[in-house]
Amino acid sequence: RRSWRECGRAMFWLSIEPYRDPGLELKVTTMENTIRGRRIERFFRGPYTSIMKTKMKYVILVTFSAIFSVGVYYWTRLDLPTEPEDWFPANHMYTAYKDLSAKNVFNGIGDTSSIKVSLVWGLGGLDRSGANKWDPGDLGKLYYADDFDPSTAAAQAWIMDTYEELKTASCLVSACGNNLLVGTGFDLLNILAETDSSGQIVEGFYYWLNTNGTTQYHPKTNPIVGSAFNQQLCEYHKVATIRYPSHVGFFTNDCSDSRIAPKYILMQATSSVSLPQSPKDFAEVQSAWTTYASLHSVGAPDSLGSVKATSGNIFWLFSITASTLLQNVYRGFQITFPMVFAVLLLSTRNWLIAIICTCTIGGILTSVLGLGVGAMMGWSLGSAESIASVIVVGFACDYVVHLANAYTASPSNKRDIRMQDGISQLGVSVLAGAVTTCFSGCFLALCILTFFIKFSFLVCWTIICSFFWAVLFFPAAMFAFGPENHRNELAFWRLWK
Repeated sequence: RRSWRECGRAMFWLSIEPYRDPGLELKVTTMENTIRGRRIERFFRGPYTSIMKTKMKYVILVTFSAIFSVGVYYWTRLDLPTEPEDWFPANHMYTAYKDLSAKNVFNGIGDTSSIKVSLVWGLGGLDRSGANKWDPGDLGKLYYADDFDPSTAAAQAWIMDTYEELKTASCLVSACGNNLLVGTGFDLLNILAETDSSGQIVEGFYYWLNTNGTTQYHPKTNPIVGSAFNQQLCEYHKVATIRYPSHVGFFTNDCSDSRIAPKYILMQATSSVSLPQSPKDFAEVQSAWTTYASLHSVGAPDSLGSVKATSGNIFWLFSITASTLLQNVYRGFQITFPMVFAVLLLSTRNWLIAIICTCTIGGILTSVLGLGVGAMMGWSLGSAESIASVIVVGFACDYVVHLANAYTASPSNKRDIRMQDGISQLGVSVLAGAVTTCFSGCFLALCILTFFIKFSFLVCWTIICSFFWAVLFFPAAMFAFGPENHRNELAFWRLWK
């Protein structure tokens, strides 16, 4: 039997809690949380993996393959817009002003509904060797053809033939009025000579010569040639700058020099197209003018060279920009996909995983552009869509790359366990990233400019497609065909390990 003193001492020591190592407690708690996981992690490790291990993964693969096919179908139908692009909503005051301008309500300053197109001889090209590609205003240096000489009889006759044929040149595209390249009721400006319906010279250099001299010249039957032509044309240009501004390239006021020669010569026409026009229709008109210039460059005298169709009109230039942006979308994809495959190959060190990831990214892009832009929204590949399409490629790569790297980092050799580890570890991060990015992109929909509204849809829809392709298609493909036991790895990686 123990004394009361011993019993009291024992009760005292039993009342004191034993010492616990905080570090050990932290490790135990962390291990328990890792084993149990949060609800989303338990879902990916439990029910999700169980479903993917069944034949359901093949149903998912077939479903997404069908989605890919539909997306490709709608993607191939995308083209330049068939309606004029709107940068502001329909109820914006700028849109109302533009509609009034199109109806010729504001015609106080010139004719804004027509486009001046020039056929230019003597241009050599644009030298961009010393241009700064980061400076949009540095376009390079224009240079002229060294052998250009319009003073020859053959050159003048060719210019006049081009002028006469342009009066009735046909244009079969829908945007051309009266199926003609040149609009009716507008002067076709030819500094060399302008003729009426009977063929009589009524304006231009030769009309001035015949009016102020005794000899009757004609550009085809009795032309003035050589240095006399250049000097006289220089003198005429100084007094005809109102009707023919910059229609001939004399860069000096001294016309007495016998060595003087023009650098270029042009004729200016008013296109039959009426504004506004969609980029697609406008591009067809540009193609018709380019074709006409190309046909009238074949067989031209060596002293004249080829002719180029150009215009300084903002709609003409914007149409070229829209066509270039459309080409850059596909050119960007041609550059991006090989680079994506190369990066994935180096990151995962497994060519089979890199192929499956690249196919997943391709499916995301077809879903965004084909189903989203083409089928759901009914848009075309205009300026806003083309710019945004190149930007959203990065969003398409994000989630699937993380899951692929998690798959390769798994210590297991079995594809089921490796994909289970990868989706369990990063599934919650992928979901959280998708939710926050979509939430951020929604605020762009509150903007006024339609570019940001379209960009908001493209960002959110890309994230949605990227999430489902990464969480459904990619795991299903890895559960079905994922590499096991370090198969399909790069040879140098196996040797290095």
